[in-house]
Amino acid sequence: MATVDAAHASAPGAGGARLGAVRIAWADAADVVDAVRPLALAGLAVGQLRRYEAMEGALAARFLVGRWLLADLVAEVCDTDDFVLSNRCEQCGADDHGAPRVSGADAVVSVSYARGLVAVAAAHLADAAALGIDIETGTPAGPLTELAPLFAPGEPPDLRGWTLIEAALKADGRGLRVAPAAVRLGADGALLPAARRVLIAGLDDGIEAAPAPAPEGFVLSVAVRSGARPR
Repeated sequence: MATVDAAHASAPGAGGARLGAVRIAWADAADVVDAVRPLALAGLAVGQLRRYEAMEGALAARFLVGRWLLADLVAEVCDTDDFVLSNRCEQCGADDHGAPRVSGADAVVSVSYARGLVAVAAAHLADAAALGIDIETGTPAGPLTELAPLFAPGEPPDLRGWTLIEAALKADGRGLRVAPAAVRLGADGALLPAARRVLIAGLDDGIEAAPAPAPEGFVLSVAVRSGARPR
């Protein structure tokens, strides 16, 4: 069962939820960036600080708020502040791009952006081997016809289905290097409330995706991959 988490709702535009073992938080970057900037900057590792300093305006605000939210969730999930967030790319090893990852703590994380809103998720490695989150603006109201070329000759998903697919591909690790049409939602899952098992190109790799609470006007989904190690 999904529950709203008041711990992340102390600022305008901010909130959070729990979906099984996954912790979720979101915030409107423009609303909170000034308040969190000193603490967030102090927590950035060298590579992350370099990446932030190369950004400007709303992009920089979203990045900084996202790292602040991620650090807060990892500390909650792992009960420690002794860790480092990075974006080390699995392909080339550089730290100025790639999905966010945690070093020094047993957690997996993910981040997504929609307009000025930042949404993040974290889980302990005992509960998930990988994690994905996706947030989009709008409501699930019929097929997304603008995505029809990606899914032809099949029917494109609605907005909820699209966020489930995006979250699942993040948990898979390959992102949109996999064709979205190769993703199918299968039987009910067991790792998250209301989850569906995900088949990518017909293969079941232990990924499940589920709808999650979101602020009004947004649709949010998370996905986890099993294969976690014991605590």
